Amino acid sequence: MAFLAAPIFTGTAFATTMGTALAVGSTVLTLAGAGSQADAMEQAAATNAANAQAVANANAANANAIAQANADAMRTSAEANKKQLEYQAGQEEALSQRQAVEDRHKAMLMLSRAQAVAASSGGGALSESLMSGILNQGETQAGYSMYAGTERAKGLRYQGDIALYDALSKGNIMKTEAYNTGNIERITAGNQSAAAIADASNRASATLIGGAATAGTMFSRLAPYDPYGKESTYYIEKG
Repeated sequence: MAFLAAPIFTGTAFATTMGTALAVGSTVLTLAGAGSQADAMEQAAATNAANAQAVANANAANANAIAQANADAMRTSAEANKKQLEYQAGQEEALSQRQAVEDRHKAMLMLSRAQAVAASSGGGALSESLMSGILNQGETQAGYSMYAGTERAKGLRYQGDIALYDALSKGNIMKTEAYNTGNIERITAGNQSAAAIADASNRASATLIGGAATAGTMFSRLAPYDPYGKESTYYIEKG
């Protein structure tokens, strides 16, 4: 038994059986649901992509901050060590200067004793060559003391310079590695997000196409019906 159904979709009336009317209504809901599901999939993919990118950015910023802090700590420690070694170098130089003074003083004492021995023995004054030899020996020893102290000071300063250079180099390496790692993580997150969005878009399109196909199948079961003979746009399920 046929009846006149209320307008569906665009206001065009349909004459159909109760079963067909329900099927058409179900198809309408299917299309609407497919559209909503497609939108939800794309929105979820976009949200997940934004979250993943935010996490990658946060991880990169945290890694950079840690690397910077470690680099600063290494530099501070190396600078403190350099200052300590510089102080020790100054001490070595001062010690070598005192030692040089002591070496010259010993040479003068040796010369005085030699003069005293010569006078007491009746030998007269010491020869110029002998006195020069004693003084030169003292000066040579003083020079050696100065040289040894200077070299020790140089070695200490070199240690400080090398330690500071090594700390700065390692700090730069850590910061570079942290930056590169963070950048790779950001790029990876971006690529994965783009792939996820593309996949969601494809699945959304498939959902819409599937809904449209279902609707097409349903409407293909309907045939035009003109109960009034006035070229009315009514439809009824094909027998």
